[in-house]
Amino acid sequence: EYAFRTTFAVTPLEFIRALRLNEARRLLVTARANGLSVTTIAMDVGVTHLGRFAANYRLFFGESPYETLQRAGRS
Repeated sequence: EYAFRTTFAVTPLEFIRALRLNEARRLLVTARANGLSVTTIAMDVGVTHLGRFAANYRLFFGESPYETLQRAGRS
């Protein structure tokens, strides 16, 4: 863990969380075309607690997963 933190400046858990959140965002941006929901996408990226996912997503991207989905639908 020390070597990981030294190399990447985050813990392994934070790194995995960032990977999941970025993948979720990528899927949310294309979700309308694929007919996917926020819940489906969260489960697809390995989320087990939807409330925590939404809170972490908002901290990471500054908007809720639903807002990303809605914005992507208008494009």
